[in-house]
Amino acid sequence: MTFSTKIKHELCEKSRVFNTNSINLLYGLLLFSRSFKISDISFYTENREISDLLSELIMQKFNCIVDIIPSGLKYSKKIKENVMLKIPYAKDRKNILNSFGYTEDKINLKINTDLLKTKEDTKLFLRGAFISCGNLTNPKNDYHLEFSVSYMNLCKSLFDLINSIENLNFKVKHTVRKGNFIIYIKNSSNIIDFLTYIGASLSAMDLMQIKMVKEVRNYVNRTTNFETANISKVAVASATQIEAIKKIKRLGKFNYLDNDLRELANLRIKNPEMSLRELGENLSKPITRSSVNHKMRKLLNMSENL
Repeated sequence: MTFSTKIKHELCEKSRVFNTNSINLLYGLLLFSRSFKISDISFYTENREISDLLSELIMQKFNCIVDIIPSGLKYSKKIKENVMLKIPYAKDRKNILNSFGYTEDKINLKINTDLLKTKEDTKLFLRGAFISCGNLTNPKNDYHLEFSVSYMNLCKSLFDLINSIENLNFKVKHTVRKGNFIIYIKNSSNIIDFLTYIGASLSAMDLMQIKMVKEVRNYVNRTTNFETANISKVAVASATQIEAIKKIKRLGKFNYLDNDLRELANLRIKNPEMSLRELGENLSKPITRSSVNHKMRKLLNMSENL
């Protein structure tokens, strides 16, 4: 089961207790269905739970017949039970469309915001829209919630509706992909807020947990990489310094060094793994990292000039 399927399962479960506001849930489901017009009202899904919810809502709210047409399609040796729901009679289709403010002769596929009078109305409508055409990628890989809409004006009105939600500053964007109009949210915090808003609070908590695990893992990786880089840097610098000191000794110039330089040089040869700060702390008279660095530069310059 995909993460998106889990969200829709939670939303369907939460929607099973029907009330007067459930008409807005049904509105969101139908408006973003496969076809919503006088000649054809049909809804396509691979999720039997969604088809059951939709058919029960239609029959309860409109008391009309719903044809449920299952079909098994084979993909990569697996059978998917796809379901098509259709309203077979024209008088029922007309009644449904009229109840949502659409006339028989012309259907303007935009959201009829006059029906969304309260915050609860909007929440249920957006819940239905997400169940119908929404999707969320696996948050372990990426944060991406989207609605795929077939009509430009409908997409624009959905975009405006999401942006108009009070106290929720969503970073919503839109694009076109393969002939469909896409509204999407990529900010993880915005996705969590949106899922909570439409009633998928358990899924929102799961996403938060996944996000925290990813952040901890990324922090550990960054820290490990940083420490590894530092170790490599110290190793390269130490090897260069030791080679310079050995050159000074080979050429018989080591005993001409000041006592503090000879002590530092001997300490470096005996402790190639030490950082400059650790070298300074282990001298008979401790000095700062900056002072150690200055003295090492003296040794390197001397070696280069020999």
